[in-house]
Amino acid sequence: MNRRSIRLVHIITGLDAGGAEAMLAKLLRGMNKELFSNEVISLTNIGLIGKELRDSGFKVTSLGMHRGLPSPLGVLKLFFLLGKSSPDLALTWMYHADLIGGTVARLCGIDKLCWNVRHCNLDADKNKCLTILTAKTCAAFSAFVPSRIVCNSRAGLGAHQDFGYMAKKLSVIPNGFDTEKFFPDEKTRKKTRKSLGVDDDQFVFGNVGRYNLQKNHSDLLDAFALVLKDNPRSILVCCGRDVSLENHQIKEQVERLNLHSNVLFLGFRKDVTELLNSFDTYVSSSLGEGFSNSIGEAMAVGIPCVVTDVGDSKDLVGQTGWTVDSGCHFKLAEGMSAALLTSMSELSKKGSSARRRIVEVFSIQSVISSFEQFYLKLIYE
Repeated sequence: MNRRSIRLVHIITGLDAGGAEAMLAKLLRGMNKELFSNEVISLTNIGLIGKELRDSGFKVTSLGMHRGLPSPLGVLKLFFLLGKSSPDLALTWMYHADLIGGTVARLCGIDKLCWNVRHCNLDADKNKCLTILTAKTCAAFSAFVPSRIVCNSRAGLGAHQDFGYMAKKLSVIPNGFDTEKFFPDEKTRKKTRKSLGVDDDQFVFGNVGRYNLQKNHSDLLDAFALVLKDNPRSILVCCGRDVSLENHQIKEQVERLNLHSNVLFLGFRKDVTELLNSFDTYVSSSLGEGFSNSIGEAMAVGIPCVVTDVGDSKDLVGQTGWTVDSGCHFKLAEGMSAALLTSMSELSKKGSSARRRIVEVFSIQSVISSFEQFYLKLIYE
């Protein structure tokens, strides 16, 4: 095999702007293009990230399946695409792609196959039934379908091992962050806060993430309502897919808690770097995370974080922010209040420490290198 033409095919459930999709895009753009040739197959849609990857010159194919409903035609098309590509290594991302893409890859005779697992919390009451069923099936198949399984967090590795995944195949490569894209910028901060209608003296809590049970926007709003009682000029800014007042669950809670004057729900936004710069503190209220992209990006921008103790969030933040118990809005409110009562100079020091931690430990360059070495070892072992 010519080491300068290693063919990789990445099979992913979809290419919307989620954490796994974002990590895949960062990985492909940063990999050694002389050594690796990458193409992407989405089981569902092209999505925003798929379009961006196409614009960057990568081959991206959509099978057009509906989420959770694999079609025989789509599976057949995947079989022929993999047979035509004849990759040296197939990589699948997320449960449905692990199960469908992994099985089809094996039927195509692909010897080297790696699953990518991005989940952490597999509690039945915090996931859709289909997610649990798919993960259970993957656990049963893990003994003979994948060659290796990469988790993005130590907590995720432990959760999947406990769930029945074959332990000896599991390893961890964390997410990485582009510190040249995400960095503190005072000019951007002032401009963005002005565009949002936020005064200089108002304290801004921020959150970035799609509306999802595990992201737990409900506790975030309940906690913010408690913080407002003593700090009525505080602002909460949230963005992400389906995070808007058109979402009836969000609208009902905002009305019930009388938060209209102090919350901004922006829906999906492309200008996340600018928005992060406008925050004073980032808040993650998640019930489950593997290794959070949004927390790492906020830290790279120099924003201290209040996070729930899920996945690897506590280890990621370290001493640069605050960690509280998950699933309790009272504890989350205590963490938010602690951040708000911290002097701006001390908050700035925490933010600087947060960015330094990302630069030194979790830069995208080091993580891409880890993936490349992992792929080479898998192919040539």
